[in-house]
Amino acid sequence: MHPDLYAAALQLLQEGAVIIEMTAAPSTYRIALGHDSVPIPGHVVQQLVAHRKIHAVCQVSGKRRFVLR
Repeated sequence: MHPDLYAAALQLLQEGAVIIEMTAAPSTYRIALGHDSVPIPGHVVQQLVAHRKIHAVCQVSGKRRFVLR
């Protein structure tokens, strides 16, 4: 895992960003803040989940959303 991506994602989450699971198989994600979003590697999302930094809060139109704990 690239520590800079992890730290950048964590910082955006602290500023109010959400991570959206775009597809389940294969898993693809985007991190969104306001009206802007960019792809985020799945391994970064999985590390954030494993480290208990984020959790799924809801599912909208089949897309799970993750926010900071």
